[in-house]
This record gives sequence, C-alpha cells and structure tokens, in this order.
Amino acid sequence: MVMAMARARATATATVHAAGKPATTGRLLVAFPPEHGRAMRRHFRNAGLHHVAAIEDHKQCYAKLVAEPSAVMHELGIAVVDPRHGATARAALEKIPYATVREEHVLTRATTTRRAAAAPPTNLDWLETEQSWALSALGIRPRDQDGDGILVAVIDSGVTLHPDIRAQVADRISLIGGSPDDTVGHGTHCAGLIAGSRVPARGLRYGVAPNARVLSIRVFDADEAAPEATVRIALYAAAKRGCRVISLAAGRMSPSGYSPEDVSLGRFLVAENCVLMAAAGNDSDRAGNNAQPTRAPANAPFVPAIGALTPRAQVWNDSNGVGDDAATRVDFVAPGTSIVSAWMTGGTMSVSGTSAATAIAAGFAAAVWSRAPHQTASDLLRALSRMARRMPHAVPGSSGAGYLQIT
Repeated sequence: MVMAMARARATATATVHAAGKPATTGRLLVAFPPEHGRAMRRHFRNAGLHHVAAIEDHKQCYAKLVAEPSAVMHELGIAVVDPRHGATARAALEKIPYATVREEHVLTRATTTRRAAAAPPTNLDWLETEQSWALSALGIRPRDQDGDGILVAVIDSGVTLHPDIRAQVADRISLIGGSPDDTVGHGTHCAGLIAGSRVPARGLRYGVAPNARVLSIRVFDADEAAPEATVRIALYAAAKRGCRVISLAAGRMSPSGYSPEDVSLGRFLVAENCVLMAAAGNDSDRAGNNAQPTRAPANAPFVPAIGALTPRAQVWNDSNGVGDDAATRVDFVAPGTSIVSAWMTGGTMSVSGTSAATAIAAGFAAAVWSRAPHQTASDLLRALSRMARRMPHAVPGSSGAGYLQIT
C-alpha cells in the first residue's frame, strides 16, 4: 500500500457522493453458520417460506434471485427474505438459536474526488518519466509485467473496454440487468489500476499487474448503490469462477464490529483460495479529529481493509481506520490520492479515495501471487504482512501493518 496526495494541476474538479438511496431494501437478511445450511431448509418451511431458491450454481444465481426474492446461499451462511412474508416469518426466523436476522442494507460506494488527468498530478515529476508515482511507491519497476495466471474480480460499476485494459478483460457480467458497460467510470478506473497495459495508449503506466486477467461484475446502478445480496452473489460467483483476488470498493458502516455473515464470508473466500481486498471507507476527517472505523465487510477476519496514503507517506485525511480493535482498524494502506487510471470515456481520470487504494492493493496482491503461484490465500496474506513497511508515527489503527512494497 502506499502514498497519496499531491499538487493539483487538473483542469476540472468535482466531488462525487454516493446517491441518497435508502439504507435498507426492506428485505430481511438471515445469517447462520454454513454448517447449518441444510437445517435451514426446515426452519424456512416452519417460517412459512416454501419458495426459497438455493443459490449453489453461480451461473444461475442472479436469475434465481430475480425469480424468487427469497434466496439462500448455503456456503456463505446467508439468506435474503422477501418482506412480503411479514412479521410472522421474521418472528419464526428470530427463534432459530444460531441465526441472526436484520434488514438488508444498501451498500454505497465511498465518496471520491475526481480530477481531469491532463498531467501527472504529484510533486514527483522528476521521478515520473515512465510510470505513475503510485507504482514507484509500490517498488514496481517500469518493465515489470506481473500478474500471469491470476484472475482478479472487479465488483463495481462495470468495466468499459478501454484501450489500455481491453486485452486483459476475461469476461464482463451484470447482476443488475442490462449492459455490463460502465456508466459511472469507477469500475473502469479500478480495472485499469489492477491490470492496465504496461505501455498505455498515451501517458504514463498506471497498471500494477499488466498480465493479470480481469473479471468485471457489475453490481452498482447509476446511483452507485447495490443491495447486499447482489454484492454477496458477486463475491460468491467470483470465487467459484476461479478468481484469486477480488477488489470491492463499497461497504456499510458497522458500529458494533463485524457481523456473523462477514466472518463466514472471509472464511469461505480463504477456503476457496481467494483474497478479498475491501475499501476501508472515506468517512473520516482526521484534521478535525474525526477518525471513523473501517466499513464492513472490510473489517471482517481474512478480509484486508485497505486505507489510503499520500505521496508524503501520510494517511489520507478521509481514510477510515482507528484504534487497535481488528474490527475498526485498517490492515494495509496503499496509494490513494490523485491516482490516475483508465476512464469510461477512453481517456484517463485522477481519483482520490480508498477505492483507488483498494484496486492498487488488489493489483499488488495479483503481482505477488503470480511470482509464487502455488501459495495459498493464507500464505499470500502472510506474505503481504511481511512486505508491509510499518509507519511508526501513524495514529493507531490508521495504517495497519503499513504500506506495501514489492522489493
């Protein structure tokens, strides 16, 4: 992870906020230990839920959720229940001793700041002759071409077939219907950071692992929001399709720490030999002494929470992460301010936020994994911890193990 902030020389600036969607969908989310997945069928029947679609075939999971609004993902230990079943069904589900019931949240992408990328945006111009400052901070050399054999999922707003990433896009699917194209720009930006060409069409190199392959799963609508169940299906599908790394730049505030379904998610992914890099969130104002905890599911075990750094090796003002609690702190930090990458229009854009840092961390993980392809997900997480450069003067919880360098 790395560093981020800079002298702004962009021509236009806009602050983009996740749209004002309701916090919940009205559906119920039921979490249970995956080992009790089969028993849940009996409990659903007892609650009057006779048409619950079992999502076990990742190729049909979205169609099943559309056809049957109540669905269960046994391996993830989670079910989403149609609200039309009412209070009686909820009361019956809440009596299950090993299950928790709550309303399904709408996940929103963290606020980002975007700038037109007309020129390199940092004060390190004299170093930036071949690649972005972010790659230099990671210890990547201009001619490195890591990522061979690693499939990375980008769960975001879709990916447009930009000239710098077209060759690396293995597949594009949409879980919200319609085109898999990116109408927001964010997913394309993240994909470019992960696997953008070593020699882009114009400008400096910005792709961390140019030989990695990208699976784009569109979950965000034009308002940059997605129901939790849709995101969970995307995570499930990515793991089942062989993705070794997943980049997710969205989450929910979770003041009580990580939830049972997030614990199950982390364990499931590691068992599938997959690592989820998740954005910590951009809800803080460190200058105003207002540091916020990491968002879920980034705060869960086995899910690295990624914060953002500036080029001066300082934690970005808006980056979440606080304290020594594993459920509130970040795990790593990566370059996250004034980060140039591909944009849906075919050019480039400079973005600041933990979402950019997360995509960079995902690309970094792909690069490291490609150099030792036989290691497991647990091995990779340990390797990343060893590579992290600690920041002894950072506020506790804000930088985790530190920023990553590949050398």
